[in-house]
Amino acid sequence: MLLFFLPLLLGVSAKISNMEFYGEGGISFLACAYLNSHYLFCEEPSDYACYCTNDNAQASVMGCLATYGSSSDAENYFIKYCDKWYDSELSSDMLEESYQLYLDKAADPLVANPKFNMTADNMTTPLLVNTSAAELYRESYKVFLGNYDHSVYYGIGAISYWFFVFILAAIANWGVVLFPGLRDFFNGRVSKAWRKNVTVPALWSRKRSTQQDFLGGILSFLIPSRLESLLLVIFFWLVFALLVVEIRYIPNDPLFHTRKEAITRFVADRTGIIATITVPLLILFGGRNNILQWFTRWDFATFIVYHRWIARLMVAMAFVHSVCFSALYVMDGIYFEEMAETYVTWGIVATACGAIICFQGLLFLRRAYYETFLDYGTDIVFYCKVKNGVTKKIGRKLANVPGRAIYMKVAVEGPYGETSPVNRHSNVTYFAGGNGIPGIFAETLTLGKQAATRSTNNQKIKLVWIMREMKSLAWFAEELEMLCRLPVEATIYITRPEMREGIEDLECVFQKMTEDKVLANNSSNDSEHSAEKADEKELKGEVDTTCVETLERARNMLPHVTILEGRPDLSSLVKSDIEESSGSAAFVTCGHPAMVDDLRYCVLKAMDNTNKRVDFYDQLQVWA
Repeated sequence: MLLFFLPLLLGVSAKISNMEFYGEGGISFLACAYLNSHYLFCEEPSDYACYCTNDNAQASVMGCLATYGSSSDAENYFIKYCDKWYDSELSSDMLEESYQLYLDKAADPLVANPKFNMTADNMTTPLLVNTSAAELYRESYKVFLGNYDHSVYYGIGAISYWFFVFILAAIANWGVVLFPGLRDFFNGRVSKAWRKNVTVPALWSRKRSTQQDFLGGILSFLIPSRLESLLLVIFFWLVFALLVVEIRYIPNDPLFHTRKEAITRFVADRTGIIATITVPLLILFGGRNNILQWFTRWDFATFIVYHRWIARLMVAMAFVHSVCFSALYVMDGIYFEEMAETYVTWGIVATACGAIICFQGLLFLRRAYYETFLDYGTDIVFYCKVKNGVTKKIGRKLANVPGRAIYMKVAVEGPYGETSPVNRHSNVTYFAGGNGIPGIFAETLTLGKQAATRSTNNQKIKLVWIMREMKSLAWFAEELEMLCRLPVEATIYITRPEMREGIEDLECVFQKMTEDKVLANNSSNDSEHSAEKADEKELKGEVDTTCVETLERARNMLPHVTILEGRPDLSSLVKSDIEESSGSAAFVTCGHPAMVDDLRYCVLKAMDNTNKRVDFYDQLQVWA
């Protein structure tokens, strides 16, 4: 975790080091500088270089700082300010001399000369500072410039929230992996209520993986789980609190003419800074090759949920930032001049792009036009710029071969998630629906092999595969055959066994399996070999096979698998598996979203009726 966050923190630190933090010293100095800018010490009253070069201006600022209880922070800021912006070297001794000049010669020019013109007549002495005015200016700058400092800290606080969430997720998820006994220890009333009401259920009703349709499906969406929703709601309220805290108006504010103008500016600055600082979170949650998936044991779908909602919040803050500054430009009568500025133009472009990305991320568009920019449906094409790493090696290799085309090995990433921690459950039931069988089967096979090597195996492992038609067996029969030597109870439910589509493919698979058995039994006697050959010829000659015959043949080819017709009663299966378990039961599933949601609901209902530990693991990942 630290190795991952260290580069991020170093990068953020590098950026922050280039930012200007004002602090109490900077606020005090700039408040005094602005107060004295109403008088003419140099040719241009708004030229702050005057405070670095003019003795009377310096003395006036030091006198003003003395009214605040002059501190080393303010003096240091004064010295660094002149050095950074005006290449003027000051020292503490020089500032002490300036303050002494203030004490000796400071005066109010309006008292000495009632006709004194503040904008036309030059100051010949340090300005005797009005204490109440100095305090008002300082308070105004404390709210205005302090808002910049606070916004950075609040943005870091928003990122830190997820840092602590990662830590808690890692402790919770790795705890049951490294210390399986904790699962039985945390099985009291509080733990069960937490699982039943927070970690397992959908946000409401039973729909979690199933898409929700609105306006005829145009605004289809996926609802985060209850735990995901809880974390997001806390984050949203945290950000909202960080956006409004310490936003206030100072009566008679010398910087802003009206309360509306002041609040608009403060909100514009706060939303812009926090939105910018949260950008790393989008990268953190959006990457598929993400070490945090291993660290937290969250799947990729969970990361995408957080990525999308944080992105929406960030775009909303950027939009508020843009609207507020546009309103300020209108108030000040400089709208068209500011809109012509390059940074404003690109800020508008960035905000518009963010809004477009949020719109095109709608589930309806993602599913209907996912491959809009795909030229070839069977090929994946990458355009790589040749740089100094592996692309340079590939480029050199291509340049030296005819046709500049080569075959090379590539690595395919995935899956995006971790296996379910069910090694210590007394009963484990895997539910797969349709094409959800590969990942579920891999976990079943691994756990079955582990159970087969134990001297005493008290763990009961079941695999339930629900398919629509028999043709699904054609591409997975050989894998199912691997379970015959493992302590796994496999059951297949075929909901539409009368469908003939793909039966020919299934018969071909059975024929191949028979041939493999013949080859494996080559050492047998000739009569047995002849019988196998006869069976093989019979299979080849049988073309018009009925669904009933094919189903029966499937049962014969996979005698260790129970093949049933119809749709299973998930509630009854869950109830019986929990009753059969000696201490704990786990249900792992992947398949059609509706089936996964139904199974989750059945497990939740069963939790109320048992004192045993019951866990549910959803391996289905839906994000588009």
